[in-house]
Amino acid sequence: MNSDNESLQFYKMGLELKKQFDKTQPSFVKSVFIYGSVSRGEMVPGLSDLDVMVVLKKDTLKKREIYLLNRINKSVYKIYPIHMTFRIRSPSEMFEECSTTNDFGITSCLNYYRDAWYIYGDDLTNEFIKKIRRSKKALKENLRERILELRKNFRSFYSIHAFQSSTTTTSTTKRSLSYQIGDLLGELAQIVCLANGEDFMSTNEAIIKAAKLSKIKLFADANKIKQSKKHIDLFYTYACFEKLFHNLLKKNLNKTATVLRNQQFLVRDTVGLVLQNIKTKKYLILKRSTISNYWTVPKGGVNQGETFNAALKRELFEETGITKFVIKGEIPSLNHVYKNENGCIVKVKTHLFIAQTPDIEITLSSEHARFKWVDKKQFLQHSKNKINLLIAEYMV
Repeated sequence: MNSDNESLQFYKMGLELKKQFDKTQPSFVKSVFIYGSVSRGEMVPGLSDLDVMVVLKKDTLKKREIYLLNRINKSVYKIYPIHMTFRIRSPSEMFEECSTTNDFGITSCLNYYRDAWYIYGDDLTNEFIKKIRRSKKALKENLRERILELRKNFRSFYSIHAFQSSTTTTSTTKRSLSYQIGDLLGELAQIVCLANGEDFMSTNEAIIKAAKLSKIKLFADANKIKQSKKHIDLFYTYACFEKLFHNLLKKNLNKTATVLRNQQFLVRDTVGLVLQNIKTKKYLILKRSTISNYWTVPKGGVNQGETFNAALKRELFEETGITKFVIKGEIPSLNHVYKNENGCIVKVKTHLFIAQTPDIEITLSSEHARFKWVDKKQFLQHSKNKINLLIAEYMV
């Protein structure tokens, strides 16, 4: 199985998990979201698992409720035998002040704000923003505690890895440990990058940038690092990242806390249509005028006070001239994050709908240079990013 197919298995697994929660409708669950490497699109076949956060509506669970969550986990595993970890958290853990002692510390909240893929219940994005803001008074101490905790874990993992490297421990075990070290460094690197005015970026890119900012020599070529999904131990374990911890704790803690304290976080909704022609059964894709070889389905931003349906009608007409379509279904929303011209970090939530149209003629706007009607196979040949992999699962 190639890496694209293996990555697709994780997304299919997420969709199956959503299906199971939609089917059982557990009334005691407030929100379920996938986070970590899968939600970032950085999964490593053979090492990554599916990290799932289940946020409850109450502090205590009954035996039958625990059994139900266990049954959902087992049902998905029977179809997709990939390890899945349920982290079940109560309201008191979720809504208390940020603490490094649980899964809702300041750096975790930043990661959830950026990455969380919601599959059931409430979208907690605004809750995470509120929690980050509420924690600003204690931000410096919270960051210090988290950095010390990361350093402790990093040293433990590193010493174990050094021992295993000199023994006959299996290569899979060594790579798994390297992967865990990489997760720790990735979290730390994102803090360094944000504190220096950088945008959110992939884990590998963040580590490269953080090392450069801290004047740390990497013992691997940067291009190899960017592509090192399978050979992650090339750099996670052989660069001296102790300097990164030292600089953050001794030199940059005040600066980091100040930057994060003043950082603005926004949320923006976009809508898109996976539009199929009723007669040909093919799907419409558009090529952006300003981005080389970038193909996408018709989509655009939702204006303030505008419903999703109204935004779909407006965007589709503006981009294609099509006015007739019937919505047949919805795809779980995904997101990406960027920093705008004002320095605000903006999370874009993309809501995709499946629709059919009798129209075949297209009138393009200046935003797009070309259009095509394609089948599922042709669609994936044009782009295999996270959103398009999920879209393809809903194509026939």
